[in-house]
Amino acid sequence: MFIEAWKVETNGLLQKIEASRGLLPEISALDTHMEYAAEIASEGNCHGHRAEIVLIETAKAIAAFEGRKGMLKEDIAEAARFVLPHRIREKRKVVDGREQRSDKNHSNESCGEQDQQAVLTQEQKPPSGEKDTTGAYQEREKTYLENTLQTVSNQCNEKIDKLEDIFEISLSVDQMTDKRKRRGSGRKNKTITDSGQGRYIRYTFPKGKAKSIAFDASLRAAAPYQITRDKKGMAIAMKASDLREKVCEKRTGATILFVVDASGSMGAGKRMGTVKGTILSLLNDAYQKRDKVGMIAFRKNGAEVLLDITRSVNLAQKRLKELPTGGKTPLASGLYKAYELLRAAKRKDPNIFPLLVLLSDGRANVSLNGEDAVKEAFDAAKCIASEGIKSLVIDTECGRIRFGLASEISSHLGATYHKIDNLTDCKLEQAVRNILI
Repeated sequence: MFIEAWKVETNGLLQKIEASRGLLPEISALDTHMEYAAEIASEGNCHGHRAEIVLIETAKAIAAFEGRKGMLKEDIAEAARFVLPHRIREKRKVVDGREQRSDKNHSNESCGEQDQQAVLTQEQKPPSGEKDTTGAYQEREKTYLENTLQTVSNQCNEKIDKLEDIFEISLSVDQMTDKRKRRGSGRKNKTITDSGQGRYIRYTFPKGKAKSIAFDASLRAAAPYQITRDKKGMAIAMKASDLREKVCEKRTGATILFVVDASGSMGAGKRMGTVKGTILSLLNDAYQKRDKVGMIAFRKNGAEVLLDITRSVNLAQKRLKELPTGGKTPLASGLYKAYELLRAAKRKDPNIFPLLVLLSDGRANVSLNGEDAVKEAFDAAKCIASEGIKSLVIDTECGRIRFGLASEISSHLGATYHKIDNLTDCKLEQAVRNILI
């Protein structure tokens, strides 16, 4: 009954889609259309140029669906309803020659939902009209987007720790090649790949059927036997024993999990502000290198996964800025939670480069099983190291009296160790070396 009730309408839509597919190749974007799409994407503070490209392609699809061979600016405005909500980012302002986020644009989790609901809804759709294609129409569109973004921003006033300076951190590694065959994409590490993608660096003898033949090496292997072999009218006579297989090298991204101490001790001396600035610096590098990121915070009596493993660096930044401080330090809980999350990620994709970044003073004071809290943290660190997970420990301890517990945890992790107060004095290009080799 249901199928029959909607059969006519469904068939009509199907015919309309088939017709639009024929029209789509005939639709092209004018310079004014591309400029308009770029203005909208710029007003939304979208990363890169993907937003305007998708705007244009979506607008073409809308025009084709409506049966037109030409695209209108109204099509771009309608396309923005689908393209922009998840791409819109907070406004930045320039301070001391650098881009930093405006304090008034801090947002919370509810803002992320309001962002998608509020931006470019049908009710707020900009005015249309083919005649109004000059600067006045574009100015109204610009004002509309500004007001929408400002409305979303004004609804998010939660007080958070102010960010300190963002450094030029680079999670770069020495130019060494990972010998394990991996798949995936990114810009951080060179790794051997069996997918045939990447740069051909050498050849090897195939095990079974050759996946990607190295013609130069195969020809060299066959060359000495050409005098004695029957070529059967061919220029070269080759046998299966002559075949060589390509060994290719490509770059892959990392999976970086931030484990952040959000206990009460981190609120003293603006330490959490410095920690957030450090993490944001690492996130900026992760975005450039196409890394995946995740975030765990531990405070009070347990640990919480703020962000599961994702490529959305913007979402990680939002979760970080919402993070409050207070309570005790359940360090063991945070480390075990990280262990479980990264181990699950490795099971899902054995080809990942896992990296744990711990930011804490190491002063564990909450036990999981009634034992010594510090010992439990050491045991959790040993579990992570046994899983083959690379780690970086940034010690946030400050003041005259220092226990050095973060340094001991770093030893159990087999991690690279740095003090956060030293990170503010250098560019940090060399702060993280040999992490993912």
